[in-house]
Amino acid sequence: MEMIRLFLAVPVPKKIKEELAREQEKVKNSLSDWKINWVAPENFHITLIFLGWVENEKVKTLKGDIAGAQKNLPDFEISTGSLTFEERPIWLEIKKGTEKLQKLQEILGKELSIKGSYLEKRASHPHLTIGRVKNKGKSKLPKIKKSFTWKADKIVLYQSKLRRSGSVYTELVSFPLGKTDNF
Repeated sequence: MEMIRLFLAVPVPKKIKEELAREQEKVKNSLSDWKINWVAPENFHITLIFLGWVENEKVKTLKGDIAGAQKNLPDFEISTGSLTFEERPIWLEIKKGTEKLQKLQEILGKELSIKGSYLEKRASHPHLTIGRVKNKGKSKLPKIKKSFTWKADKIVLYQSKLRRSGSVYTELVSFPLGKTDNF
């Protein structure tokens, strides 16, 4: 039985990824004495739920469960905040949309738990990872003065393939968020 590694996330639009990549480059230059595995800009996202290894034949059912859980959820605005480093990841805080992201995680997590597709329960702290620290240097974490804002109008089921060069994410299916106000 073939297993694939999956997660649900809010994607970052291409234009924002490009702007974020420029800021990420500035952070790289400021932290040149740190050893960091940088997230490739095409992989920027906000994880909602890490589903882990799932049997390939269960993916179709999983897609249906996700579609049922999200069908009446509204779109909303996300804005990033300050750059943060804690243990390994370097991430951008979410300053606008945190409550909505947490509610989305809660609704999806509850529905997928009921359907038996998701069992992991860990505290959620919505953020956008830009790198993972292997060894911390002496340089101070720089400030990112710019805030990035976009409309979260869909969630995506991604497949994650682990490679030596870094993870490769493939969009399997996207689920549009509606225009209702059920939050």
